[in-house]
Amino acid sequence: MVLLALDFGFTKLAAGFYITASAGIGGGWILNGQPWRSADRMGGEMGHTVVDPAGPVCLRGKQGCVERLASGPYMAQQAQECLQAQPEQGSRLRHLVKGDLNKITG
Repeated sequence: MVLLALDFGFTKLAAGFYITASAGIGGGWILNGQPWRSADRMGGEMGHTVVDPAGPVCLRGKQGCVERLASGPYMAQQAQECLQAQPEQGSRLRHLVKGDLNKITG
């Protein structure tokens, strides 16, 4: 993603940060007009930064990472679970999906 950002004109930046959120969370750093890569080549792997050590486990096995808490599919899953556990809540959302919680996607 950072390489794509550089292609779209971010090369004039001496330093910057790029982040994207959709089905996953991604991002990276631009330093001296170039993508920054750490020694383990994982520099900018923002989605797997742990923000809640007691949080839920992601598909990679990390607990409480940004992607597990903020990406579209996981947010949809959380909404479904909350609505299943609390049938009296979410009337507007339930109406939008005509009661079919599986239609909640992210």
